[in-house]
Amino acid sequence: MKKDSFTLAEFLVAISIIIIIAGIVVIRMDKSKDIAKDAQRVKDLETIANALENYYLKNNAYPSNLNSLTPSFLGSVPNDPDNRSPYVYTYCVESNSQKYILMAKLKTKSQALETDYDGGSLGDCNCPSDEPGPPYTYCIKSP
Repeated sequence: MKKDSFTLAEFLVAISIIIIIAGIVVIRMDKSKDIAKDAQRVKDLETIANALENYYLKNNAYPSNLNSLTPSFLGSVPNDPDNRSPYVYTYCVESNSQKYILMAKLKTKSQALETDYDGGSLGDCNCPSDEPGPPYTYCIKSP
C-alpha cells in the first residue's frame, strides 16, 4: 500500500513545531524592539543634556522646563518612543536653577545603566542605585 499523504498525527506535530518556532521568533523580535527603544531613550536624554548645557552657558541657569530649549537650543523636545507612563522623560530642576536631573525608564538592563547617575533625587526625579526592574531608571544630572 502506497502512502501519498501525511497522517493527522504527523500534520499536528509539524504545525506544533512551526508554532513553537514562530513564538520564539516573535519573543526575540519584541526584545530587540525594547533594546532599540532603550538606546533611543539614552540618546534622547544625552541630546537634551547637551541642549541644557548650552542654555546654561548663555543664561547662567537651567530652564524651568524643557520647552524653553526650543527652538534656539533644540529643534523640538524629543518624546519617549512609547510616550506613555511610566515611559516618559522627566526633567527636574533645582529652585535656584543651578542643578537638574533628567530621567527615563528603560525596559532592559542596558549597559547605559552602569554609567548613569545613581543614588540621588531632585523633586520628582528619584535615581535609585539598584532596582529590580523593569522598568529601570536611567538618570543624567547636571555637571
